[in-house]
Amino acid sequence: MRLLLYFLEPEDKRSEWEKDIWNLENLGFEVRQNPIQMVKTISFTGIGQETIREEVKRVSYIRIKYLSVGSLQGEIRAVRHFSEFLKERYPEIKSLGSVERLHIEEYLTNINLERGQERNLESGATHLCPYNKNVYVTMIK
Repeated sequence: MRLLLYFLEPEDKRSEWEKDIWNLENLGFEVRQNPIQMVKTISFTGIGQETIREEVKRVSYIRIKYLSVGSLQGEIRAVRHFSEFLKERYPEIKSLGSVERLHIEEYLTNINLERGQERNLESGATHLCPYNKNVYVTMIK
């Protein structure tokens, strides 16, 4: 049934980087990835805020030329979790350009204390930094 629906679905004429799910074969260049676990798609659908999703797609389109697909997926996953936090706690924030150090500190505290998950604070912060220059500068201070 899924194959029939896929076959009957009209063809999407947009360029691949404009879509919410990228087929890596259609990007037009070779991407680096683990030969044992080949990835065919990258999804941005979990990022709830449309502006943040578009910002992450633009940055990811540049970064995929230099990073492996697995590393990029880790960064997208970190931003997806952060966007869920923002949507819940700060619904007025629609862009990563509006994020301040306080928001990131609260998010990292939330991960480590409220959820009870053992995470590396430095790793969580560095995954967010490529998407927001302001965050990177304030994290260094």
